[in-house]
Amino acid sequence: MKRRKAREFIIQALYQVDMVKCTWEEALEQVIENMDDTDDQGEEKQTKSKIDTKSLAFIKEVLEGITTNQSEIEKSVREALKNWSFERLALVDRAILRLGAYEIKYRDDIPQQVAINEAVELAKLYGSEESRKFINGVLSHVVKQGA
Repeated sequence: MKRRKAREFIIQALYQVDMVKCTWEEALEQVIENMDDTDDQGEEKQTKSKIDTKSLAFIKEVLEGITTNQSEIEKSVREALKNWSFERLALVDRAILRLGAYEIKYRDDIPQQVAINEAVELAKLYGSEESRKFINGVLSHVVKQGA
């Protein structure tokens, strides 16, 4: 499984954590269980039995890292927001920002620009029309905070 697909599982789980107030483990299990065998184009989707061990380990490691460092991640995002409160963010944007900020701040194996680009691509898939520019701007500011 490509990391982009793994990131999709991550933001879906983070969204569910916010939506139903469950643990990331419960959310991930639910996300995996709810995957259909085919997508809208009739192509096979990645289901639990098809998620390779390496990808599942990456997904779990990132979700645990985001949860462990959530207050610091959210602090960085809050500081990057201009005239907007963290609580007012759309849940999907919040999930993408948490993932992007985590990768920027805590993953040395992922270049910061790659983390931003991946977050923007996820925003194109799951966010609103304005999400990609918003996500790009906030995460760019998170990078500048660390510099």
